[in-house]
Amino acid sequence: MESLLAIAEPLARPLDQVRASLYRAGFRIGAVKSVLVSRDRRIATKATVGFLFALVLTLALPMWLFTLSPLLFGVPHLASDFRYLVIRPSAAGVWKKLCVLFCVGLFAIATFDCLSAGKFGLPTEMLLAASWIALSAILGARESTHRRSVFIVGAALMVGALLIRFPQVSRIVFAHLHNVVALVLWAVIFRRNRRSLALPLCAIGVALLCFGVLATVPAAERLGSATFAGLSLADVASALAPGLSLRIAIALSLSYVFLQAVHYQVWLGLVPDEQVRGAGTISFRMSLRSLVRDFGPLGISAIVVATIAVLAAAAFRVHATRDVYLRLIVFHGYLELAAFAYLCARDPVGPRKIISSGR
Repeated sequence: MESLLAIAEPLARPLDQVRASLYRAGFRIGAVKSVLVSRDRRIATKATVGFLFALVLTLALPMWLFTLSPLLFGVPHLASDFRYLVIRPSAAGVWKKLCVLFCVGLFAIATFDCLSAGKFGLPTEMLLAASWIALSAILGARESTHRRSVFIVGAALMVGALLIRFPQVSRIVFAHLHNVVALVLWAVIFRRNRRSLALPLCAIGVALLCFGVLATVPAAERLGSATFAGLSLADVASALAPGLSLRIAIALSLSYVFLQAVHYQVWLGLVPDEQVRGAGTISFRMSLRSLVRDFGPLGISAIVVATIAVLAAAAFRVHATRDVYLRLIVFHGYLELAAFAYLCARDPVGPRKIISSGR
């Protein structure tokens, strides 16, 4: 561990110097200083600016964002997902082992599905996902003294039943809703002051309104002609919203691209910020040490290798790499639902209390 830090920390030192310079400059401006010194204002402002920036990129370069976001941020966000939902929470050991077991099982099914050209896996995937979500809620309810946990278990069982009964529709719906799950987890589980959610949620509302307004037929045709490496937004719309009109399909596809970017911001920026103790921020070197503590040298190496492998494969076949990557890591979406079911069932009144505050 020390040898890994000895190699990585010098790389983080220049970033800390730049960060310190920016903070000193910001503290000279009254409005900026009031944001920097307040944890809630700082995180809310960061979220709002980030979401609006994602809106601009979605409207200007939808296919670039659609294609490159998972390739650049997918593996790091996956690691953050597992870190803050499995490694760090003060959860029962049996639930954490259950998460590892289902993650491995769903990854194996997805791998076989890719090798068999999609001829296997969906019914089994949905059965495992439904079982995982239901068992998570039941385990959370067993650790709870609140009667409301029964309703959480009932909701989890209902979701599981829908996954099993309508697997094809569930996959498409889940592709859209899973990006929203990260926002819900941030707001309900991780966000310490929910009153400061107003501005970020307004930014998301503005974005979704824009997509609805711009999805007129002429605008949809112009957006549909946007391409990246031979794939157009119209092609994506036909896959993400099959059977719907061009206007609705384009609006839903733009929403998907935007919320995908928001999803990555939540796991790579907002949730880590929520885990910092006190009102201050931590340096890049401190973040690095914390990351090594959580994953160890082997885990960090695996993350780095996986990231490089995805980028290397994308250099040859960018869209195929994106599709395979998203198929292989579908388990992380079910992890988010299972974690939400477990944490809310365990403490339906205030689930934020059972998340550790960092290390």
